[in-house]
Amino acid sequence: MSCFNHIEITRDDITKCERIVDVCDNVMECICCLFFLEKHKAVVVDELISELDKIPEEVTTIKVPIFPLPDNKYYYSFNGINTILFNMFKSTNKKHIKNLENHNAYLKIYYEKNSLFTLPIIQIEIIFLCRLQQKVIDELWKTLKAEVLYFTSAVGEIDVFNVIDYSHLEDLLTIPMIVGHPEFKKEGILQEHRFSSVQIQEMNYLHSFTTKKIEMKSVINNSTIEVFENQIEAITNENIRKEEDELINDEIIKAIFNDNEEQNINDEIKDYDDDNLPF
Repeated sequence: MSCFNHIEITRDDITKCERIVDVCDNVMECICCLFFLEKHKAVVVDELISELDKIPEEVTTIKVPIFPLPDNKYYYSFNGINTILFNMFKSTNKKHIKNLENHNAYLKIYYEKNSLFTLPIIQIEIIFLCRLQQKVIDELWKTLKAEVLYFTSAVGEIDVFNVIDYSHLEDLLTIPMIVGHPEFKKEGILQEHRFSSVQIQEMNYLHSFTTKKIEMKSVINNSTIEVFENQIEAITNENIRKEEDELINDEIIKAIFNDNEEQNINDEIKDYDDDNLPF
């Protein structure tokens, strides 16, 4: 990580990761980045579980993959993922909306290997700490087979799991990480496939996304939903630092040229004086 310098990690560093720590240019092949991000994600999950009064008996998971197809290129971006989330939870059924709003929900967004593609797929996963009503699940299935399929070319999955114990819930909430994909470099396969510079930057910062508790009241029918606040802040900070570094470099270059010009002038004056000595 370019501003982290690969030093010993403390808990305070981990909790600040999303906002103030740059990801390096080769995230998934850097041992320090992997260790840092994995620890950061684990800390967040532990804190989320500690907030619960009790471990739920069942959970309902909704998974939507975004395949790296030409028509899906736009969705490999923060705005693209927000658009899919909005369309997943558009509803006019007040009973179903109430059922969704009455339960804790958690969002996971991560990369996943798929042997059919060179690029990784993006998984969007929402976990409700309950068994949703069957009518709500049926309506969500209709949405996945219509709205979401139109956007992502994939239907997705809805599953209900019995929670065995604390460790099982921890596994369900933990975001998996993958290792060794060259496309995570800021200049590599993403660039070769003509992803924009903004997309490349955002897709590198997607690695820092942690399991996030979401209020369904602010998600359902919300066309302005935003779940990447921390990543956007980090990217903004990185861009500001880059601009400041460029200004400093420009000033150094100007100073060097000014020094050279002054030296040349002094040399000319000296030559002139030497040629016109009266003795």
